[in-house]
Amino acid sequence: MTLACMPFHSYETYSYFNGETCKLYLWLLTEYGALIDQVVYLQPYKEGWSDDYVMKYDSRNCIDGSRFYIKEGDLWNGWFFSYEEVRAKKFECISIQGDSDTLKQLILNRYDNASSIFVDRGEAILHQHYGDVHYWEARRSMRYAKHLIEVGDLFRKSELESTDEHDNTHLAASFRMDNRNRVAVGGNFLCAHWRRGDFLRARGDQLPSVHGTAKQSRKQSSYFMVGALIRYNSTEVPVNLRYDRLSPFLLPPAVIGSIASVFCFGLTVFFNDLEQPLWNYPTMKDLNELCEKMDVKRLFLATDATDEEVEQLSKMLHVPVLRFRDPKLLDGAVSIVDQWICAHAKMFVGSYESTFSYRIQEDREILGFAPMTTFNRLCPDRLHNCEQPAKWTIVYE
Repeated sequence: MTLACMPFHSYETYSYFNGETCKLYLWLLTEYGALIDQVVYLQPYKEGWSDDYVMKYDSRNCIDGSRFYIKEGDLWNGWFFSYEEVRAKKFECISIQGDSDTLKQLILNRYDNASSIFVDRGEAILHQHYGDVHYWEARRSMRYAKHLIEVGDLFRKSELESTDEHDNTHLAASFRMDNRNRVAVGGNFLCAHWRRGDFLRARGDQLPSVHGTAKQSRKQSSYFMVGALIRYNSTEVPVNLRYDRLSPFLLPPAVIGSIASVFCFGLTVFFNDLEQPLWNYPTMKDLNELCEKMDVKRLFLATDATDEEVEQLSKMLHVPVLRFRDPKLLDGAVSIVDQWICAHAKMFVGSYESTFSYRIQEDREILGFAPMTTFNRLCPDRLHNCEQPAKWTIVYE
């Protein structure tokens, strides 16, 4: 049996990490052809978690999985990481509440005769040892491709006046030499991870509208002129930093599943000497007041929003709105650069239950930021005080 338990982004994403190329998916296609025996679409229980923590799984009607897979004749067609020739013989939605061992039991008990299985929505599975010292050792050992770090650092320096020396964000060459003190300051800019696009279908009630996002960001910038959208000119990047110099990264599938970034979209905030915890500033209005108090001069936006949405948002704000753009890079590479920039902001504000927000939070923990500058989220319009992210802080021993 071959288990294709793929992470949340396409195969090309793996080449944005430093190391050798992960060829798992291409190997599966070569070994077994373009026909998958079984697609298992994981989903939560519609009724939510029970009071007791019980590991379980059940075949249930699809909550939203049927929107992403269509039966064509005898086969199922879906988005198999842009490989248009791939089809599946069977498709099933499984409600699951458990960890990787629960998934293993599901596979062995229900699909033991299948030769190949595609597990979709792997983020529904809880990490069996998430947050312990071994998880963080693996996470700290990961480094992004050098050329993408250099592209991100060049943008930070030229557009955000942000450098490792000024921001106190030096990263040791080896994770064994990491600085364990929380001394990172970050650049003088706000970074917001603003999810839009398909994320609105699944999490729309937990995300602010364009107007709501601006409302949460506007007042902090009242001292400054109306901002303009800044596009990064990739021609300024040295040839040795371009996409054709990629250094890929080889990781075990289980580790890739927990680290791979989906499309990044971020927002970072100036932070210094707060009189009260950030959780008292959850809405855009309050965040505006916080940013005004902290004298933030720029807003970096990483998002999958349309150009029209970004332009609309920019007109509502009173500080320059910056985005990283490079037509020579694929979306995954741009996401890594966005992630790197957001990880160096004075403060980060993410989107609800976004994998990319989680990865930025981890990066900031590794760099040594104070937790209150990291574990924050944008609130939906209807909530003034929404629940903030759980603080999964770094563990060294």
